[in-house]
Amino acid sequence: MATNDVGVIDTFLNAFTTTIDTGFGLVKGDVISLAGTLSVLDIALAGLFWAWAADEDIIQRLVKKTLYIGFFAWIINDFDALSKIVFDSFAALGLKAGGGTLALSDFLRPGRLASTGFDAAQPLLDSVHNLLGPVA
Repeated sequence: MATNDVGVIDTFLNAFTTTIDTGFGLVKGDVISLAGTLSVLDIALAGLFWAWAADEDIIQRLVKKTLYIGFFAWIINDFDALSKIVFDSFAALGLKAGGGTLALSDFLRPGRLASTGFDAAQPLLDSVHNLLGPVA
């Protein structure tokens, strides 16, 4: 197998990633709308429970609830960027733990990794071929 045939892996990964990103883009508006509706319901129910509660610090609970909802709204809104940060961080950590000299940009291209594997295995395959001779 020639090492220039592994580029199809990168092409497939790019097509798959583009499709997934497009899908997230199509449903993002609906997700934000649903999250906003659920947040309003949550605040309204919390307001009712706070109105019925006696001798509680309502401001402290309101700030806590607002931060809680704001945090999840931020995660929903910036999911693309956050997932890329997490993925790149784990990839860099794996490269550092492995002690290799492979660059992060090459590591995120599976075709390049496959090409490196084929290049490393080719001398072994040639030696085995010489030992076995022609296969009938």
